[in-house]
Amino acid sequence: MPIISRDPTQLANPALHPDFQANINVFIEPPKWAGILTPDYIPPNSALLPDGVTPRFASASRRVSKKRRVMDTSDPTNESKKVPFWGFHEKGGGETGEEENDYHFPSQPIRIVEGQIFHGKLHNTSIGGQHTIHWHGLEPTGHNDGVGKLSMEVGSKGYEYQWVASAAGTYFYHCHRNTPLHFEMGMYGMLLIDPQNPRRVAGAPRLNPSRLRDEPLAPYAFGGPGYVRRGNDIVRYDVEAIWVSDDVDPVWHEFSHNHGFADTGPAGIPDANGNDLGVKFEDVAMHHPERSLHLFRPQYFVISGVPHPWTRLDVLPVALDPELAFLSPIPARVQFDQTLLVRLLCASYGVCRYTFEGLDVEVIAMDGRVLGQTPHTRYSAPFKIAAGVPFELTAARRFDLLIRPTSSEVGAHRVLVEFKDRITKVNWGIAETFIHVVGRGQGGGQGQGVGGGRANNPNR
Repeated sequence: MPIISRDPTQLANPALHPDFQANINVFIEPPKWAGILTPDYIPPNSALLPDGVTPRFASASRRVSKKRRVMDTSDPTNESKKVPFWGFHEKGGGETGEEENDYHFPSQPIRIVEGQIFHGKLHNTSIGGQHTIHWHGLEPTGHNDGVGKLSMEVGSKGYEYQWVASAAGTYFYHCHRNTPLHFEMGMYGMLLIDPQNPRRVAGAPRLNPSRLRDEPLAPYAFGGPGYVRRGNDIVRYDVEAIWVSDDVDPVWHEFSHNHGFADTGPAGIPDANGNDLGVKFEDVAMHHPERSLHLFRPQYFVISGVPHPWTRLDVLPVALDPELAFLSPIPARVQFDQTLLVRLLCASYGVCRYTFEGLDVEVIAMDGRVLGQTPHTRYSAPFKIAAGVPFELTAARRFDLLIRPTSSEVGAHRVLVEFKDRITKVNWGIAETFIHVVGRGQGGGQGQGVGGGRANNPNR
């Protein structure tokens, strides 16, 4: 077995052990140009790729001093409070320096195509210490997995992650150092892998030019239209809604970078290299139990960065919070006889209980894995959840749902998210939004809800 290179400057070795040469099926008639594992560095724009393009996502992490406005759902006057968040944001074309106001919560979404070799370079400009990026639900090589202590923790010199987008689905990425705190602080974003449009691949039936122009190219625009895997098929959707349910404990958002994590030193005291040493978990639990990471008491509830009750609105009140200009309204709008794809991520530290009122939903994928796809058809298949029947997701779980409303279902249908304590099942709070089913010609769309801004440009 060869030694796996940990040097990101080393080029791919054509004489790799056969165990690293497993090919993946990317297209209907796959050219088989990428291996599942890429233990050695393959530069962007490699000739290995059929289109000569390898996506690169240059991201920067920092402890963001900027604060986001959140709503107090118990306050009938809808007065709000600003809470600090951290996160990842896209570099603006340079290797260093970025305005802090370029960051939004959740972090910048990433969207790529099944089979591509992905490069994600982490430029760590944090004043508090190291970070990582873990690609949740994917299975890259160990040194590209971004799990703190098991792979490198990235300091100021940065690191370029590389992996193959081997399976289309709904994933997310997040910092995996002092994970409970950093995830709560907002260091996560959506990661979507799209299948190729089956009408545009080699061997597909030829379409006339006017119809071909209407066929979207992968990666698809946030909000739709596009294509998604359902079992062994690739089906079209017209509208896409990406709803990330999260809860916010403002006490946690005042903690330092290594709170409850480091071996020595009081919180807020840097070491010789300027890294925040934090304070040990047992010291916090003994002397400051109200500030311990095993106590989570959320007060604010959001969907894709939009706080409840603004999650109900078709037009966000930008005059009250200019940050909302970078987010999409949460309610979805779809014509009857169209198909709505809803991607759900539970980012809560409790249980999210979802109820889709008035509309049946079909679950086609769970946690990034397509249901009913060969060879797993004996124990896996898409299934329906009847209108009004609640279902639950725990932290980090994802469901992909297809909804095909009929003419008899025209109207506004509430989607209720209840946030519950994982142990006691006590209800912490709610967030709610709507699916508006309209007649033909009245326009579908909206409901992108991805957070992070720039939602219409998946690979900027």
